[in-house]
Amino acid sequence: MNYALLIFWGLVVFFFSCTTSFFHLLTQGTLQFNLFHPDFSAFFELYPFSFSNTFLVIQKTGHSLSFLILAFLLHNCLRNVKNAMLFACLFGLLLELCQPFFGRDGRLIDVFVNGFGVAVYFFLYLLIQVREKYTYATEEQQEI
Repeated sequence: MNYALLIFWGLVVFFFSCTTSFFHLLTQGTLQFNLFHPDFSAFFELYPFSFSNTFLVIQKTGHSLSFLILAFLLHNCLRNVKNAMLFACLFGLLLELCQPFFGRDGRLIDVFVNGFGVAVYFFLYLLIQVREKYTYATEEQQEI
């Protein structure tokens, strides 16, 4: 079941990331694909970011959150947090490299946005581990 959920979530993230217009995909069933002329020219370009641009903030938060969930699902399947982080980050890079084939512009900065979600998962995981160790040590001392 864990692997099925992981595969499902990976496909959801892929379709959301590589679809030029998700609205057109849902309403018209069209998926634009550009096998022979992908445009990688924007990969190293930065885009103007402003917290006043609500759409961009929501979009990037969604990207980070989707990769946090992906890291969690990978960790559940692989049982190794380092490998889960590695595969989640590689998946984020792969998605950005695939986007020009779907009429979008993959960007290196978005690899870092995706990686931020993975890093937040890792931070939360470590926080829970430290808390559990502290709670366990406190309980042992109280028994003595």
